Amino acid sequence: MNSDMNQQSPYIFTYLFLRALSAGTAGVLFLSSCTTTPTKSTDELNAKVPMDWHQSLVSVQLVEDAGDLSQWWRQFKDPIMDQLIASALENNPTLRSVLLNVETARTQKGIASSALWPNVDAGVSGSGNRIDDLKQNSNTTGESYGANFSASWEVDLFRKQSDVIDSADADLRASEQDFHAAQVLLAAEVAETYLGFRSVQQEYAILTDSIDMREQTLQIIRWQEAAGEVNILEVQQAIVFLEQARTALPTLEQNMEEYLNALAVLCGDTPGSLHGLLKTSSVLPTLPAEIQCEFPAELLDQRPDIKAARLRIEAATANLSAAEKERLPSLTLFGSINLDEDRLGDLLDPTELVSNLVGSLTAPIWDAGRIGKQIELQDINLRQAYLSYESQVLTALSEVENALSSIVTSTRGITLAQTATDAARLSVEIAEQQFGAGEVDLLSVLESQRSQLSLEQSLINAHIKQLNGHIQLYRAMGGGWSVPQNK
Repeated sequence: MNSDMNQQSPYIFTYLFLRALSAGTAGVLFLSSCTTTPTKSTDELNAKVPMDWHQSLVSVQLVEDAGDLSQWWRQFKDPIMDQLIASALENNPTLRSVLLNVETARTQKGIASSALWPNVDAGVSGSGNRIDDLKQNSNTTGESYGANFSASWEVDLFRKQSDVIDSADADLRASEQDFHAAQVLLAAEVAETYLGFRSVQQEYAILTDSIDMREQTLQIIRWQEAAGEVNILEVQQAIVFLEQARTALPTLEQNMEEYLNALAVLCGDTPGSLHGLLKTSSVLPTLPAEIQCEFPAELLDQRPDIKAARLRIEAATANLSAAEKERLPSLTLFGSINLDEDRLGDLLDPTELVSNLVGSLTAPIWDAGRIGKQIELQDINLRQAYLSYESQVLTALSEVENALSSIVTSTRGITLAQTATDAARLSVEIAEQQFGAGEVDLLSVLESQRSQLSLEQSLINAHIKQLNGHIQLYRAMGGGWSVPQNK
């Protein structure tokens, strides 16, 4: 009987396969008329992207070829900033955590791919018996052993599992783009934090110079008081003016400390580790001579977050296709081999070998709407992916326009602040000379010094805003990441 089964197994398999194929073909033809997979593409969504930027730059050269933006920070000619960003990209724990998401997605893809292969199991069995014959005063013992191998394989008849693999692959590539997007944000955050520190450092230096100036003014007032040329009120006014400036020092010192600690954390180091590196200089980075800026349409291929959003549309489309194919029949093949032998030593040379191959074809008939709801859910996910992509594109365009606008306004602000600051410095010189000649009172000198301090701080802020505008532009263009050389 077992021999007959072995001879008939190929015929049974062929018969079941042909029946499954015919049933599946009919199912595909039926379902093709009711599929919910959207026909809209990202090209239609990208049709809204303008041909050029609304904001124009007249103060700097705008290069419509971004070229290599992977290390845009080198254009600022600041070795310390270069060192900080390189350290952050290598050691930042949050970035490394995002990289683990890539490994997770790669593992998920491996799990999905393994479903295309058969599952094979093996087992061994053994038994022993003893028969005692009391009449003959004898006994008989026996042992038997066996081994079995079984396999099952769900045939990817209508590429449902291939759709699952395609979705996992798109998720993997999206997670890689998420990592690149995290690199972009981290590089910009380090640069902006570094500029924040330099800004406070510059303000501290300006305030210190102002305090020195006020101390000199107070000393002159004390001499004049001793000579009877001024009264005690003017002395007190000078003291108040000096101490008022000194009260701002602790706040600036605290701000510098916080910036230093923030930079250390971004670089994956302990707070306080960067004091020696950053306090040796207070020079601001050099402004790039030109701005690298792509056309709006090219922005979509440069920004990793937009690439990730596009890939998630691919993943959602594949998931929807897999959900729709749940309505189709599924073919599963089962096979097994059993080996029986009375003695363990002869197990590899069995006296009896039994094998069989069975095919199982199943198709859903009634599931209380589960498959339909799953299709509806995947369709919602796909529509959300399209909306997320559209939102990401609009956000990217807005960020570039805002950065360009910031550069334009800050450049104009620098010109105005520089003119005002130069006038304030000249005003202080004139006021001090006239005060020494007795032509103006002390309040005129103090007010001129106060205006100079305020305008010099405004000038520093305008320079920082302009530098930040360039950083924001390069971040908005998707600069700051590169594929490793060994990848």
